[in-house]
Amino acid sequence: KDFGATEEMVEQKVEQALEKKVDDEFPVKVSHGSKGFKLESRDGLWSTNLGWRAQMRFTNPYRSDPRNVDDFAIPGQSDAQNTFELRRVRMKIGGHGFAPWLGYYFEVDLQPTRDSGDGGANASSRVIDWRITIDKYEQLGLRIGQWKIDYNRERVDSSGRQQFVERSIVNRNFTIDRQMGAQLRGRLF
Repeated sequence: KDFGATEEMVEQKVEQALEKKVDDEFPVKVSHGSKGFKLESRDGLWSTNLGWRAQMRFTNPYRSDPRNVDDFAIPGQSDAQNTFELRRVRMKIGGHGFAPWLGYYFEVDLQPTRDSGDGGANASSRVIDWRITIDKYEQLGLRIGQWKIDYNRERVDSSGRQQFVERSIVNRNFTIDRQMGAQLRGRLF
């Protein structure tokens, strides 16, 4: 008899049984989906999604969106320039804990921030969204934290789901950005 082949079969069976046991009994399931990497407890009481997103922009001949008459240069002149920027670099972490209706979410902007008139020298990464949402009942829920308020559609939509590279140029001047607070929410009737 060929004992080498039998030994190989036994090793394969042991390896398969071990893999099945680890898959069945390891307390955390790991997967990847549309929201990034997902870590989830076997009982479904804990879940975390971890995702990253970047938005890059190349411009020519202007450095950014022209906002003044003087900003409009004639292409081909000496002030024309190529520019490549990382517009957004974000890390998003969200999920639920203790129960599926007790959710959490936070988003970190890893790209140094800048205001309309500021340079980037004093900028730093920051937490831009953080919230806890209690949605046990469809009719009534509670959200506490900081997020984009439901003021206008242009702000609420994620920049990752926009059809154009940027929001409108007037958005900076007329926006009500992320706010801290509490919100009662739900669907009545």
